[in-house]
Amino acid sequence: MTPDEAEREITDLEDSTAARVRRIVADALAGGVDASRLRSLARRLADILRGVVVGAAQLGARIAQALAGLRPRRVVIPPAVLPPVTPPIERVVARAVADLEHRPRRQVAERAADQLADVGQGLVTRAVAAGTEVVARRRPDAEVMWIAERDACLTCQRLSGHIMPPGRRFPASVTYGDKPLKWDKFDGHPPRHPHCRCRIRVVIGDMSAASAALQREARRSVVRGFSMPGESGAARVRAADRLLRRGAGLPRSVEEYGRAAVAAGRFLRGRQVPAGAGRRPR
Repeated sequence: MTPDEAEREITDLEDSTAARVRRIVADALAGGVDASRLRSLARRLADILRGVVVGAAQLGARIAQALAGLRPRRVVIPPAVLPPVTPPIERVVARAVADLEHRPRRQVAERAADQLADVGQGLVTRAVAAGTEVVARRRPDAEVMWIAERDACLTCQRLSGHIMPPGRRFPASVTYGDKPLKWDKFDGHPPRHPHCRCRIRVVIGDMSAASAALQREARRSVVRGFSMPGESGAARVRAADRLLRRGAGLPRSVEEYGRAAVAAGRFLRGRQVPAGAGRRPR
């Protein structure tokens, strides 16, 4: 299995889970939106997503073994390491019930569908990371490394290439941005924020060169301005400026481009990752 193949499997499960949640919400609320139907929907979704979470953790364990070159073995995932399913669903439903008093019911249903789909996707991301951690903990010589996308946010870019012992939290205080991202649901492993598609990977032996390469590519992404359209362009320019002032350690042509972008206040060739340059499928 290659890293690209592994990423496709995880992304497919995240996306299919979000789509499945949307279908369930639509079917459950087709006959009307009221508190009773919303609470019944919460129970049904929790039952379904518990099974999805177990499968996602097993997927994470299988991928972790494959990418680390370990012999495939069935991994028992302790229930205690799995992300809790019921609380995030019930929080969304409670807000939806409260919204019924002052929002149109169709709007309440659409908003709940969006938020519950996000919950489903996030649970898959967390469960995959949990399965990866279980594999790492079974070997005394294993660690886990953070992998970010080329157009990840400034906080995730700063984490890319970081290596931690299994069971230890990745830091919440690091960023290339103006200030660390605050998100109370960050538990020290992916996702770092809503819609995050960072991963952790089991690494064995001296991985300093691989770690340095990922950190260098993250700095290149910051200076080049690779980012999603929804992220502030001005914040990306400021990040590139700070990094160049500190010393980015990048090829001269890349740094010259970054300085020109800072002077212009925008990235002259846009912010999209070029085709074939490592952006994950959406």
